[in-house]
Amino acid sequence: MAVTITNLAPADTSVVLGWNSNPPANVDANAYVATDPADFNTPDCISVPADQSGLLPGVTSFTATPSGLTPGTNYYAMCEADGADSTISTFKTTGNPPGPTPTVHLIPKGDNDNDGPDWDGHPAEIVMVKMRVTSLSNPKVRVSGITVNFSISGGTGTGKLKKTSSISNMRGIAKVPFVCAKKGDVSITATSAQADGPATAVVHIV
Repeated sequence: MAVTITNLAPADTSVVLGWNSNPPANVDANAYVATDPADFNTPDCISVPADQSGLLPGVTSFTATPSGLTPGTNYYAMCEADGADSTISTFKTTGNPPGPTPTVHLIPKGDNDNDGPDWDGHPAEIVMVKMRVTSLSNPKVRVSGITVNFSISGGTGTGKLKKTSSISNMRGIAKVPFVCAKKGDVSITATSAQADGPATAVVHIV
């Protein structure tokens, strides 16, 4: 049996494949995509049955759309019918490959959203502890989608964080509510896996 790839149309995260078999396939037909041709027989290979599998036997023309690919990446494709393989074709998905996770800088935003580490509160009051997340390479650029973790790190006062993590919004702000309790200062430290270091805010409970 001869199997020939007739169409190969990549997109950002998928590729449309078309192939023919001669004579017609009677059992099965599949498309295979991998970043290394040595992976075609391993779990690292993406395998998709032909759209026409339910019409077998007696089909000569097939299509399939393997998905879950990475943009801007080189791949190898092979198609099969009744155990016969096509030659291997190469393609590159469209779009830009994912860049490295940005390194960010955390800045406390105190009362009235001013940059600074201090908030004032009263017992039983809820204070929103905020951190501004900026790009380390360009401090004026705020970064969204970064997980920031908060923890109470010391002080003479007491209170409770109602949340211990927050994802920075489109304005680059991550915030958690803190319930003030005993009077005194409470230090709240923010960290992130993407940050260059921690940042500490202080709530003055008066």
